[in-house]
Amino acid sequence: MSDSALRVRKSKRIMQKRNQDKVNRISALPYSVLCQILSYLPTKYVVATSFLARRWKLVWTLLQKLSFDDRQCRRLPGMMCDPIPGLPGFAEFVETILTGTHLMNITTFSVHCSRLVNLSSFHLWVCSVLRRHAQEI
Repeated sequence: MSDSALRVRKSKRIMQKRNQDKVNRISALPYSVLCQILSYLPTKYVVATSFLARRWKLVWTLLQKLSFDDRQCRRLPGMMCDPIPGLPGFAEFVETILTGTHLMNITTFSVHCSRLVNLSSFHLWVCSVLRRHAQEI
């Protein structure tokens, strides 16, 4: 084998070793630390972390602070959660999260609605939050 071929093989082995040594340090953190970090993010982004890896699938359900803001729900420029066929709107998103079967008790719940919300949806949110012993609404 030529000298250059040996160098290439050695270089590949070194790179493979380095890649094996790299650890996803965030995923290795305990759930309590992950939840503390995620508590600073809006709920919309916290729920999105469930797609990162199998371990992250239900991490968002451990959060005790939920914050919803329809201003962060923009789908198209200039649209504030206007209904788009086939996609749930802001109220449906909040309802889905609050009626999740694995949610823990909630310490803090906040919601900002710049548009009118159906009274029955609002009632469902409040009841769900109260059932989870919210300390701050």
